[in-house]
Amino acid sequence: MKGRHTLKFGGLYRRSSKDEQNPNLEFGGIFGSVGYQGNWGNKTGYDVADMELKNMAISMNETSNILTNDIRWKDMGFYAADNFRVNSRLTLNYGLRWEILPNPYFGDDLYTSFNPAAYVPALGNATCNGLLYSPNLKANPCPAGTGGIAGPNRALWNNNYHMFAPRLSVAWDPTGAGKWAIRAGAGQFFNRDRLFALQIGGNNPPFLGNFTATNGRFLDSLTQPTACAPTCFGTGLGGASVGGETTNQMPNSWQYNLTIQRELWKDARLEVGYVGNRNLHWEIRSDVNAIHPADRLAYFQDNGCTVAVCGQKADAARTALRPFGAMRGDNTILYYTHSGQSGYNSLQALFQSRFHRNSTLQVAYTWSKLISDTQLIDSPGNNVDFYNPGANRGPDLLNRGQILSANFIYNLPTLQAQNGLIRNAFGSWEMSSIISVASGPNVTPFISSASGGGDFSGTGNGGNENPMRVAGQPCHVNGSDARQWLNPNAYTMNGFQIGKLGSSGFGICTGPGNANVDFSLRKNFKLTERIHMQFQMDFFNLFNHPQYRADSLGLGLNFVAPAQFDANSLGLGNPATAEFLDAQGNPIFEPMGADLNKDHTILKPGPGGSVYNGFTGCGANHLASSTGTIPQTFCAASIVNTTVTPNQSFGLATQSRENGFRQIQYGLKLTF
Repeated sequence: MKGRHTLKFGGLYRRSSKDEQNPNLEFGGIFGSVGYQGNWGNKTGYDVADMELKNMAISMNETSNILTNDIRWKDMGFYAADNFRVNSRLTLNYGLRWEILPNPYFGDDLYTSFNPAAYVPALGNATCNGLLYSPNLKANPCPAGTGGIAGPNRALWNNNYHMFAPRLSVAWDPTGAGKWAIRAGAGQFFNRDRLFALQIGGNNPPFLGNFTATNGRFLDSLTQPTACAPTCFGTGLGGASVGGETTNQMPNSWQYNLTIQRELWKDARLEVGYVGNRNLHWEIRSDVNAIHPADRLAYFQDNGCTVAVCGQKADAARTALRPFGAMRGDNTILYYTHSGQSGYNSLQALFQSRFHRNSTLQVAYTWSKLISDTQLIDSPGNNVDFYNPGANRGPDLLNRGQILSANFIYNLPTLQAQNGLIRNAFGSWEMSSIISVASGPNVTPFISSASGGGDFSGTGNGGNENPMRVAGQPCHVNGSDARQWLNPNAYTMNGFQIGKLGSSGFGICTGPGNANVDFSLRKNFKLTERIHMQFQMDFFNLFNHPQYRADSLGLGLNFVAPAQFDANSLGLGNPATAEFLDAQGNPIFEPMGADLNKDHTILKPGPGGSVYNGFTGCGANHLASSTGTIPQTFCAASIVNTTVTPNQSFGLATQSRENGFRQIQYGLKLTF
């Protein structure tokens, strides 16, 4: 201390390690039977019996060894702070913290990470194309000529040694009478990210060899099944499937608050405040091999490519649109970045009071909103758009818009002036209760399936697609079944622009909330000077209010389009059955007499002499093509005429919480 100043200085140094076996298949993973001699489906239908039959091929694979993730990291920090008492009514506290948080690494350096800076298009799908390895290995561990370059350090992620975090707070009594208190504070706080090395360890070449069997293998022999011999078995090191950027950005948050406290009367105070924070550089998972926005319509349309139509097959056409398709093909690459952000703003109020017979009352209320562009949980899903992290922006899964919590303890009179019978029976009872009311977490409905294809947004992720929102339809539905929480009629595929994201957004609805009252009744008895007895009865969920789990909601929507063929599998020729419109808004539908079963020939024509043998297509007058070689999706630009599949489980709460039903507990306790 020095005068009105209280100075503090300190530091931290910590070394940590974690050895965790990577879940791989050194001893083989068995996935059921394939079929007799490797012919798929030629089996009994009962896997246990199949495994006892000779010459029955079993689906299995294995890796060359068990990989142990031996993760190492250090934490260091230094701080200086001053508590300055300006006068009897005003106190300032300010300081600075220097965080040194080097990124974790593997002790044996046996891991790699995909990064575009290491990618060489000319190397194609070579084993280590695009991979960074630890420079501590001294030499490239990859097979010669297959790629791989040294990363920035052992962590394969640049470290940041400039993380200076300021703090400032103030406490002020505006009147000096001790009835008011105004407090405010702000500060920056750095956070160590999840153990990145643990997330990617064992997923990339070249440290694990793999054995694969296209048509399975026998359990008692290395003879290859006749269905694929002599090319049934294969070995290799795999290819890059996960990686991350190398920036030195570290997750951090700015936290700030302003609180006003007032004594209302003796032993009663009210506190009202604003609390907020802003997270920066939070972890986002996405697909670095995602389709560029300009190519997404073509990516969806190319799904119907054939050599006759496009000059190449669909897989080749779509692979060509992937930025790293030459290496990874038409597949995703999980990629970690620090581009996530979130913001939390809240109004918080607290009332506390103590009154006669030592009874207490406390009521707390929070009105808040948490908005983020990545889920702030331990294992979030992939963001829908690698090129636009903000596409996932919306109320977060952890958001609870309103929370009310109250509790009281009320002590009844002791009735000391009454006779022993009245005093012991009705005196000194204690009643208490905890009341919890909260809105549910925000949830995001998505397209589970739809007629005519998938990945309508064309991102290449094949999931997390948002449907269109129907104007005027609420999120929640009120009906006879309280379990039906979400309204399926609030979503549609009609008007969906292929290659774009749906309009319904993220976190647009809230799941089931919480409304619970617990109540307790207690009575103390003095049996002797030394022995006391307490009777207690507890009521959990006193009013037996249903408490549904938000994570039990079905959030996947299934959509269907009208049938374009009649009961005889012949085209209806009706534009009202079109599921797709072309770029000019013209419907694409099956012509009259189109044969779903492709049985028509010139010698055996269909109705009206039709020899059309196709199934969907683009062609003259925006009908299906007369040759049946061009699929409808090849010229589809938007979606129409779909409906939500009836009687599905969307929005239906299927589980209740542990406190979802009333419970009563009672007991006696003796103290001596």
